[in-house]
Amino acid sequence: MIIINDTFYKMAENIEELKELGIENVIMLTGDSESAAKSSAKALGITQYRSQVLPEDKSRIVEELKAEIAEELHTYLDFCDKASSYKEQFAKFYMEDAKVSLETEMAALEESKAALEETQKELEVKRDEANELLAELVAKGEEYQVLVDEAEEVVKTSFFAIAVKNDVVCIRTFEFMDLIVK
Repeated sequence: MIIINDTFYKMAENIEELKELGIENVIMLTGDSESAAKSSAKALGITQYRSQVLPEDKSRIVEELKAEIAEELHTYLDFCDKASSYKEQFAKFYMEDAKVSLETEMAALEESKAALEETQKELEVKRDEANELLAELVAKGEEYQVLVDEAEEVVKTSFFAIAVKNDVVCIRTFEFMDLIVK
């Protein structure tokens, strides 16, 4: 005769369902002897068990386990709260750091802008000076052209000497006849 314990197989199915849900730590409390409890735990895939537990002790042990779990849960939730707080503090810190960096970059850009504007003003002054010099050169060129034109007339009839000193052109002409006499 073979006797099959339906309760045992039902427990095995329940434990398997718990493991599929991700609950790995299953504890068995039994009034059975140590060897029977060990054998049952092994057959069910349970790693923790307590044997020879009286019914009144089972309630106390369950309450102790609940208290441990509640403490662990409290510790975990406290950790989560602290982590959230730290996350906010770090976010604020990095936002402040980013704000300071942005302000520093903006200040540097403003300085660069001011330097560029100053350089632009200096370039405008230099351009104006260059235009003035160009105008002076054109004016002198026109003056020199008049002198050259006059000199060409003189050359046709005379010998001459040209001296340039301190941007002043001096022309000394000698009539052809003066040279012969002298």
